Amino acid sequence: MANKLIRFGRPQDRPSLLEEIAVLGHRQVTEVSRNAMLPHMNKRFEITYVVSGTLEWLINDELIVTRQNDILVTFPEDKLALLGGHFMVSDAYFMQIDFDKEGFMSLEERELFKRKLYAVEGRKISLPTDRSILFAKLISEHERQDVFSEGLCRGWLHEILTMVVRRSEGWEAKTYLNEYNLFKKSLLSYLETNVARTDIKVQEIAEHFNYSESHFRFLFKKIFKTSPVDFVRQFRVDTAQRLIREGSFSITEIAYKVGFSSSQYFSQTFKKELGMSPREYRKSLRLESGRIQDMNTSIYFMDQHFPDKK
Repeated sequence: MANKLIRFGRPQDRPSLLEEIAVLGHRQVTEVSRNAMLPHMNKRFEITYVVSGTLEWLINDELIVTRQNDILVTFPEDKLALLGGHFMVSDAYFMQIDFDKEGFMSLEERELFKRKLYAVEGRKISLPTDRSILFAKLISEHERQDVFSEGLCRGWLHEILTMVVRRSEGWEAKTYLNEYNLFKKSLLSYLETNVARTDIKVQEIAEHFNYSESHFRFLFKKIFKTSPVDFVRQFRVDTAQRLIREGSFSITEIAYKVGFSSSQYFSQTFKKELGMSPREYRKSLRLESGRIQDMNTSIYFMDQHFPDKK
């Protein structure tokens, strides 16, 4: 299955249905696309929703890691790049919002959203549940474009912006966030302590947190949308990525530090998760510092890596 890109809004694409949406797209990466996003600056707010995979961003030279159900918000004039310039195996929606356009939102609404988005701390928002359906609906209506599509897109854009703002301010899901966040923090702390072990078992983790194994699996699936085994594997790979970035250990040393019984098995698992081997990943970290490209150049490079663009 080839990499795919669906995009609306640019002169070379089909048009956007709303004045406020300058660019709207859906990018599915099944094979690593090398040098597909050069460092550049956007002139608008950009919202990226990560459906799956791990994407490592450099925002003004600061590393920000996004995973499933994370939203990345970048500001106008941010210096934006992917670590190494590569799109890793992932699935993500993205859109650029132009609040200077006089569309369906009033001037007061546009200024309110601009002010609220600028207040998003750390550029990243993590959602407790999958909300990608809102972005999928926007894409679907842009593809079909009948007489009802514009009105529907207005509502979904407003809902997405409101969701981002409210979530960043701690409004959403207050009834269960404290419990879930405590569970997440406790679990991550446990895994950080035990990641070097090769024999981590689900039953043992459940007992550690005073759950039956069946209830632990149920709660885990509800929170993380994946199985404990898959999550632990991803945690090992994520930890390995961090250790590779730090550059203090060899690939073989890292394999044992994150709980793999052999460097060969580690390399196979790493490549399956990210689409490149640990050594290839280490080489990909050599970014040319300070290199800024205009958006059209970046769009050109992305198009070369997504030939199935509709």
